[in-house]
Amino acid sequence: MNPDLEQLAALDRDALRAALSRALTEHAIRPTDWRAVVELYTAKITEQSEQQHSGDVGDVGDDLALYERLLDASEQAGVLSPLECATRRLNLASVLLTRLPARHDGSLLDPDHIVELLLGALPITPEAAASISDWRTLDRTEILRLRTAKNLLKPALAALDATNGDTLDERVKPWEAVLPRLP
Repeated sequence: MNPDLEQLAALDRDALRAALSRALTEHAIRPTDWRAVVELYTAKITEQSEQQHSGDVGDVGDDLALYERLLDASEQAGVLSPLECATRRLNLASVLLTRLPARHDGSLLDPDHIVELLLGALPITPEAAASISDWRTLDRTEILRLRTAKNLLKPALAALDATNGDTLDERVKPWEAVLPRLP
């Protein structure tokens, strides 16, 4: 099976999940289609979370498991970088956790998992970031490293805020203080 993106886009969530699961099992997703497939499935999960938020309750557990498999496979195929996969995971988590209750199941709805994803992806320590007095004086590589940290922190902190309120993991608290100073 070589999935046609237009046909996949026309499927409902359950049929899309089945088709993508089959395509993953059969290694049938073309390298040129990975990014589009991930985008399509991200949109379907987001759409489903809106329906669940409004009362049409279903379970997103299978959707999140497939999403993780899609990102892992796209990374293994060399299409998405580990950093891009982490950023996508944190962005989706921030959207979902404003609509759905947190879980403690290792999924993108699990605050502990969000913390581990964040800490594993950050390219700099909070102490190193805090020690920079003016990022404008840094070279481009250092500025990009700080910007990467900010792009990871914003969705992660939004997700964690939606689940924990005032209770933030001690390992993340230093980043909350540094965030406003990042480019």
